[in-house]
Amino acid sequence: MSIVLNQPNTTSTARVLITEAKKDLGDPSKPKALTKVVTQQREPLEFWSDSNIPLGKAGDVVDVIVTTEGNQVPDRETGEPSGRYYFTFCTAPSDFFNDVVSAEPALV
Repeated sequence: MSIVLNQPNTTSTARVLITEAKKDLGDPSKPKALTKVVTQQREPLEFWSDSNIPLGKAGDVVDVIVTTEGNQVPDRETGEPSGRYYFTFCTAPSDFFNDVVSAEPALV
């Protein structure tokens, strides 16, 4: 599992370790939260949240689900497309995808 940010309209997941989680960053009238994580492939990622809610606390292991959109993020220096796409994200408990729910009705 790895996070894909360089392809449009793609959903990907990864199990991550939260290494840092902060909130109330930036402009006090529009505070943001920052969550830094490391994937199982040792890839560091950062997630900023406009809702000022981190994805968990440092030390938590969670599954991150990321869906890219169709528009590319512009490069901050040139304004040209950066090759990365805008994305939305959410988390699930690390055992979320391990649980199997039967679609068959239970026999009583």
